[in-house]
Amino acid sequence: MTDSELRALIKLLDDDQIYGAVEQRLLEYGTQAIPYLDEVVRQEDGDRLERALNIRKEIRRTSLEREWVEMLNHARGQDLDLEAGAWFIARIGHPDLNVRHYQKKLDFIAGKVRGKFRPTDTGYDRLKRLIRVLALAEKYNGNSDHYYQPENSYLHSVIDRKVGLPITLSVLYILVGRRAGIPLEGLGVPGHFLLKFPGREPGQVYIDPFHRGRLMDLGDVERFCRRTGVGFDLSFLRPVTAADIIERMLRNLALAYTKQEDEPRLARIKKMLTLYAQHYAGVKDS
Repeated sequence: MTDSELRALIKLLDDDQIYGAVEQRLLEYGTQAIPYLDEVVRQEDGDRLERALNIRKEIRRTSLEREWVEMLNHARGQDLDLEAGAWFIARIGHPDLNVRHYQKKLDFIAGKVRGKFRPTDTGYDRLKRLIRVLALAEKYNGNSDHYYQPENSYLHSVIDRKVGLPITLSVLYILVGRRAGIPLEGLGVPGHFLLKFPGREPGQVYIDPFHRGRLMDLGDVERFCRRTGVGFDLSFLRPVTAADIIERMLRNLALAYTKQEDEPRLARIKKMLTLYAQHYAGVKDS
């Protein structure tokens, strides 16, 4: 559509007799119509404002669902991209999110980590420097007081607020670690996500980002699992895929919105989980 055609449609937003047709037409043109709807929103113009907000919301919802399906189909038989998936989840709750801004924040934190490296450092030394930066300097920690807040599952909110769930904090550690050259693997321990540092033998090193990056050995992990009531199984120590992490983050969000009785947002997350089941055949099925 040309600029003049879109502007003509926008002018008809307050025409009750043909609003249905105008709405449908704008929905058909999707994200191309958003800048024009934004103009109405900035003007804060009565009924037109409410209608523009509703159409813009529906366009973004549909666009996100389409993007999600494309991401899943593209990765069929392969693992998902963890960082892309984490930002996608954040955009479900915050469609206007400036992802690049937060990627730069991760770059900056990783730069601080690299700045601590010494020529004689082992991989384990570098891991400890990563933890010192994230847990002590940046003060990232678990949100024990408000565990089920939805914002704990949105990566950008965790970056800003310095608190989150075990799995979201683990994603933060993984992404900063990647930028700093420190490999970390996720462990899907029931009820409490942990990390594994695969570069140290004999004896593996485990990390609990929820408790200020606490370092653990196998005995610590086993005692922790038994203390929390889930028992212990060696399968807990098997690294999970990025797809597993993304699915678990979505399920955490669904639980958070269930507890808040926020049906519209819960429905949105459930739709994403349904699309995941329908369109993604992951590495386990390849």
